Amino acid sequence: MATKTGSINIRIEPALRADAESVLDDIGMTISEAVTVFLKQVVHVGGLPFTPRRPRYRPETIAACMEAPDIAARGQGEKNLDVFLEGLKSDA
Repeated sequence: MATKTGSINIRIEPALRADAESVLDDIGMTISEAVTVFLKQVVHVGGLPFTPRRPRYRPETIAACMEAPDIAARGQGEKNLDVFLEGLKSDA
């Protein structure tokens, strides 16, 4: 194995780092190891090792889905259903 002598400094949101560290910890990897794997794959495939895509749903739609159980519990579902369904149509 080659001696590690280089370093990369990146700026990321603290919450993203914490979330990534949590996931990577569960699979037994550090961020440094994950970045190394990523870069090796970039070299191996000659580009990104995945296809970048925009999120399928807008943040507003995701927030509405998360809020839906509370709305239903309060009996307010009917008046907000049309707004919710329109949001889903615009994400398609």
